[in-house]
Amino acid sequence: MNRLAIFVFWEKEGIVREYITVYLKGIKEVANKIYVVVNGEINKNGREILEETVGAEVLVRPNEGVDFWAYKTALDAEGEEISEYDEVILCNCSCYGPVYPFREMFDEMGQKNLDFWGITEWPLNEAGYEGTWILSYFMVFRPRMFLSDVWKLYWENLCPVYSREECILLHETKFTQYFADKGFTYDVYCHNTPDYIDLTIEAPDKLVIDQRCPIIKRKAFCAEYNRFLSYHRGSASKRVFDYIQKNDLYDTNIILDDLLATQHYAFIKNCLHLNYFLPSDYVVKPLKRQPKVVVCFHVYYEDLLDSCFHYMQSIPQFADIVITTPKKELVGIIEEKIKSYELNNTTIKVINARGRAESAFLVATKDFILDYDYACIVHDKKSSFLRPGCVGVEFGLQNLDALLATSAYVENILSIFEDNPRIGALEPVHLLHANFRDLYGGEWGANYKGTEEFLKRAGIDLLISPDVPPLAPMGAMFWFRPICMKRILDMEWEYEDFPEEPLPLDGSLIHIIERAYPFIVQDAGYLTGWVSTIEDAEIHLTNISYLYRDVNIKLHNSPDKSIFVPIVSRVGANEAIKSYLKKRLHPTIWTVLKKIYYKMGGKPIG
Repeated sequence: MNRLAIFVFWEKEGIVREYITVYLKGIKEVANKIYVVVNGEINKNGREILEETVGAEVLVRPNEGVDFWAYKTALDAEGEEISEYDEVILCNCSCYGPVYPFREMFDEMGQKNLDFWGITEWPLNEAGYEGTWILSYFMVFRPRMFLSDVWKLYWENLCPVYSREECILLHETKFTQYFADKGFTYDVYCHNTPDYIDLTIEAPDKLVIDQRCPIIKRKAFCAEYNRFLSYHRGSASKRVFDYIQKNDLYDTNIILDDLLATQHYAFIKNCLHLNYFLPSDYVVKPLKRQPKVVVCFHVYYEDLLDSCFHYMQSIPQFADIVITTPKKELVGIIEEKIKSYELNNTTIKVINARGRAESAFLVATKDFILDYDYACIVHDKKSSFLRPGCVGVEFGLQNLDALLATSAYVENILSIFEDNPRIGALEPVHLLHANFRDLYGGEWGANYKGTEEFLKRAGIDLLISPDVPPLAPMGAMFWFRPICMKRILDMEWEYEDFPEEPLPLDGSLIHIIERAYPFIVQDAGYLTGWVSTIEDAEIHLTNISYLYRDVNIKLHNSPDKSIFVPIVSRVGANEAIKSYLKKRLHPTIWTVLKKIYYKMGGKPIG
């Protein structure tokens, strides 16, 4: 069968990532000719990939009119020669795939007597759009339709659109019914159910596993988490990711390469649930090989030395231990404890006090840490400014328990790294006791602007927003692959780069670096996850449940309320107002109001 495919591409830097190439190679198996319509820019290397590797014809146009005007550009370019084809495919770059060969889908749909079809549909929904329509990321048309006068007039009279919202309202939501009313028949490969609005986002697992859908929408792995939690328990994205990985249906590294380069890390982490709750009393699976491991333990308080050495006992005998301290008077005591605790491969480095644990890592270890497979940086901690003192002490202990609880637990952490080559760092779960409960929602503290500037200085260009939390190790203790930290280690740190004491409680360079760590890992192409003992996870679940119930009661002024949380309390008053206006205003008016709001100093609105 002779097919023409039109593929719409947009990427802010014009980079053609591997998922695009893989997708188009899949399309090439069912299409004889491919147009790639670039909305905006494409770099030289990307164009060469599309033209030489894929064999596509590339059309570059201004980033205007979203997908439908890009489709029109290629249809106009093909002109009358479109009559040579048996089918015309319109698709875009919003998907990963093919998970299953496209030919399987085309063979099945080829047995149906239709004028046009798609992969998935959108039913009547709460946004107020009426009727069912084929989602425009993948549509296929046959000659009775694309050679008709109705088709020709539709594209000749295509009305301009200036935003994604306008394109959805004026084109995507109207397109299917418009042609159905003209007598053209349609269907979809994967049917929706009354229980869902958009299966591609809410249930990609059901599409891929139950209906052999050949694609997965990118948003399934990077949408803001409330998009999922508003409709289900949030398991679908991880389930489909694990399924295609386990069954070798699609290289998940291609997905991660794209997500890590282009998306907010917090969204990725939430969608994939990168949380590891490990037993501390037994080894789940022995290591396949003995890795090179170093634990860098910075000590300052003499009265916490016994506690520190208690945790050092959990470090594998094959690992190296480097103890740093700014206090010469502690060296003799530390040497005696090394003997009494019978620690192997342990060295002591007396360092400058300036920069605290951050300089102990970035200055004192930079000459050797890259020689290791895995490393852990930890330190004693009091947070003496907190009262009563146990608040800060518990902070330190929670971090140390999460990283060095027992020897079996440490081996389980190393196994996570061994089994998951894309995991770059594992850090403790955020605390919920006393002052630390404010970390949830207050992760940036006084450090957003400073972190943004620091990342630019480090040459890191990733999405960052004051409204999206950094997945930072609050306490600056974590396990990691040293290769992930090469960019920051290569910044040639000196002790003089760090501020002198006394440091402010927040907003200093050490607090900024703390929040920069997950971005550095992301920039290196790796993931950051949370890790905890099973025992602490049990406690954490209790704390979360208690605090969430407390918040709900305060919001509703009584525990005797409906279980359905109103939109104002679920997403906040501002979001509720935005949602209300967006549903009721014409898209053009909504777009103008957004621009006015932004010009007046407001945050960008989606």
